Amino acid sequence: MLSFLRQFHDANRKVLIPFMICMGFAVILTVSYQSLFGTAIRSLDISQQNQNVQYGRAAKKDPRLFFLAIDYTTYYDRIGEDEAVGSPILTALRTDFPWSRSVWAAVIERLMKARARLVIFDLILSSPGKDAEGDKELREVLDKYKDRVIIGCNFQKAQGNTSQQYASLVMPSKVLFGNGEDTVANTVPQTDSRIGYVSMWPDDDEVIRSLRLSTTLQWTSGVPSSGLPNDNPDTVYSLEGRALQKLGLKDYMPNSWDPLIFRYVGAPFEGFNPNPLYEIFIPNTWKSNYKSGEALRDKIVLVGPAADVFHDMHRTPYGEMLGPEIHLNMLNAVLKRDFLKEVSASTLNLFLLFGGLLAFLESYYIKSPFGRGAAGLGTVFFFLLISWIAYNYLALYLPTASSALVFSGGMVFTIVYQFIQEQYERSRLRGVLDRYMSKDLVKDVLENPNSYFNTAGGVRKPVAVLFSDVRGFTTISEGADPGELVKQLNEYLGEMVKIVFQNKGTLDKFIGDAVMAVWGNVVSGGPDVDASRAVHAALEMRAGLKKLNADWKQRAITELSFGIGINHGEVIVGNIGSDQKMEITVIGDVVNLASRLESLTKEYSLDLLIGEQTAELVSKEFYLQMVDNVQVKGKFKPVRVYAVLGLKGEAPDVELEKYLEQYNEAMELYRKGEFSRALTRFQQVHAIMKPNELTRIYQERCHNLITIPPVDWDGVYKMTKK
Repeated sequence: MLSFLRQFHDANRKVLIPFMICMGFAVILTVSYQSLFGTAIRSLDISQQNQNVQYGRAAKKDPRLFFLAIDYTTYYDRIGEDEAVGSPILTALRTDFPWSRSVWAAVIERLMKARARLVIFDLILSSPGKDAEGDKELREVLDKYKDRVIIGCNFQKAQGNTSQQYASLVMPSKVLFGNGEDTVANTVPQTDSRIGYVSMWPDDDEVIRSLRLSTTLQWTSGVPSSGLPNDNPDTVYSLEGRALQKLGLKDYMPNSWDPLIFRYVGAPFEGFNPNPLYEIFIPNTWKSNYKSGEALRDKIVLVGPAADVFHDMHRTPYGEMLGPEIHLNMLNAVLKRDFLKEVSASTLNLFLLFGGLLAFLESYYIKSPFGRGAAGLGTVFFFLLISWIAYNYLALYLPTASSALVFSGGMVFTIVYQFIQEQYERSRLRGVLDRYMSKDLVKDVLENPNSYFNTAGGVRKPVAVLFSDVRGFTTISEGADPGELVKQLNEYLGEMVKIVFQNKGTLDKFIGDAVMAVWGNVVSGGPDVDASRAVHAALEMRAGLKKLNADWKQRAITELSFGIGINHGEVIVGNIGSDQKMEITVIGDVVNLASRLESLTKEYSLDLLIGEQTAELVSKEFYLQMVDNVQVKGKFKPVRVYAVLGLKGEAPDVELEKYLEQYNEAMELYRKGEFSRALTRFQQVHAIMKPNELTRIYQERCHNLITIPPVDWDGVYKMTKK
């Protein structure tokens, strides 16, 4: 089982671990969302809610709502003495606050005569006024217009640390109700339809987003204890709840204690501008601004404080807002039935998990940094956009900032993991490649790893393949000391591999004492460059072996010789092997012929042979000598084989060029079957450059062919052994 899990992990870690990171992060935040640890996450969603309120669709304003404000001008002594002459009310307004209750009686009378539909006081007149006559006037007006006036009461929590929270109501003064006497017998019932509470319950962040149309005096954990609003005798209604009753809109009242999230009309003073209260008592203003009261016909007028001295400011998604203005927004939502819903906890959890899933998909399938950045920003924008759409068109609070956080966190953690994993893979790959390639070549591979791994998957490529093999190593090893032999072989192979790496080749493999190297399988400079590098490496290997032999001779160690074959052509490059062991290698006829060329070096007593295609690619750079047109064993098509005599310099090698010219003439006669003439010419060429085993071989061939003339001569030499 452990073996299976290990294999599954190794095979799927590029998918499994990023998935576990993203979804694990999502699950952690989902679980902690409602806990103390989730406070910071929830604050993001709350901030997003505020942004939706500020920049999203505002509620449509009900034109019936009107704000009559006890503003700075009204509260402070700004009414001119000449304006107040002959007006008891304006004279009263010039006195210190609180004013005589006769002012409120006069306000109601004036608004009623203007045929206002409803007058609501966002005031708690909890104590007797400064004069009994004013209290009496207000009591009479409240009785007279009992179906069109609402005044405020307020909740206050009782002292004591108990499991239940008990609240009491701060009611209006007894002198305004019943018989007007401030006695125990004269009570103010909470069921009086003229009374509505002004209390507002903010959310955990002290921001007001919801309203309660009704509640009871006793509740547990903020939830009423029993019964439903419309059939509970202990129900207490808010200003807005009472307004619905008096407007004949009882059907608008929900039979539930649940708070209602409402949509604001706008920012402070944008939705409901405060109109100074004193203006309705100034004849000219009353006539010009209020059209002698006609402008207030059928209005729902809320009278409330707007001056700083009242400290009636509360936090909203827009910032600080006047209490009366908040009540007007609540009234507007109630009348327009413009409420918002919240998604369930399970829906929110799904969005959080969805954020984790998107993080995994994008981090796994999008590889480029620019693509990830663009997709990441697009996804965050997508989460914010759907929240904005939900708020504007579905009346739904959909907190997706936390989902965007899950997505962003999952992306960051996954990218960090992938970066670490990539660095690990690069380090591991470097460790592997360092054994097969030069450091410069390894750097090229690591800077473009896709080309390497695509190659590992199997592709066709033109490459140069080099085989080198030590001559007679088996015979040498039979009588040699094993330790000394291994040491000598390591010196030899170390020098050969170093030369391959210096010429930007890759070490494909060791085959005993043989070396197989390739150019162009991983990083290619082009066919001509790859072939040139291979030939350069072969010449340097020749010089390197000469240097080693000189050292070994001084140390009384047996000298070595080798043969090298180089061929160029198209091969298949791939990761080949079994489940237990695989390696990047090359396969194809080009590889086989390179090995045969190495074997042919023994036939011609040479140490380096190259194939025909290689010769074509390097002929401008090296002095080449055609060795033979050979049909190797197992092949039907002959190939031309060349020896490399040296590198062409800036100045031509006159003697070498003369030798090659005469040698080529001799070879041309040989191919034509003019063996006598060819023999003479080979003898002449042999005299030019000694020792020359190749011309000796051709002299011997010509003797044999003269003695026994061939039938159907085609100039091809057929090998009978590998």
